Amino acid sequence: NTQLFIRTGDGTQDGVPVAPTDPIESIVSEMSANMDQALTQLGIAHFYEDYGHGGHSWPFWQDDLHLTLPQQLAYIEGNPPAPEVISYLSIDPVFSMFGWNVDITRDVLEFARLGTASRSGFALSGSGKAVVMTPDFYKAGCAYLVATDDVASTLNADAAGRLVIPVDLGPSRTLQQYRVPGDAGYLRTANVTVGAAGDGCN
Repeated sequence: NTQLFIRTGDGTQDGVPVAPTDPIESIVSEMSANMDQALTQLGIAHFYEDYGHGGHSWPFWQDDLHLTLPQQLAYIEGNPPAPEVISYLSIDPVFSMFGWNVDITRDVLEFARLGTASRSGFALSGSGKAVVMTPDFYKAGCAYLVATDDVASTLNADAAGRLVIPVDLGPSRTLQQYRVPGDAGYLRTANVTVGAAGDGCN
């Protein structure tokens, strides 16, 4: 469910470097070409354009924006389907994506990761107290067996077919996280599974 656009130039304009003191342009152009080749070999759909002369300056950004923005807007307006499994990393204590909502109460700034999230469960990494609301996967009003690290409980899906699952990630850290994944070992991961519904709810 991702559209990838790669546009690149060689860092020159009319044979003159766009930024004479910046050698990165030609390196990035070569890396973009290598990326295009790798994606093509893997059979991954993408858009690639090498417009020869050009670089990171406003006239080129403006041209690319005019070309790319309509394609991106058309894709968004087409309501692309949500992926069956998602993973998402955020520094925000409250974040949402594809119908998943995560709200974490903690004392410091740190990353949290919602991983391999699907109808059958998810893993949540971080610290503090979290509440995860699922998308509308389930039958409204029905009870589901939810296990967090093998501790099971029964939760009812709300009127929209969503489960609201509390997740204890342990005490909040007292020091802000500075590196990813350098100090990710300090974070706790809770594994949550959602089992079958009770009688009459399948």
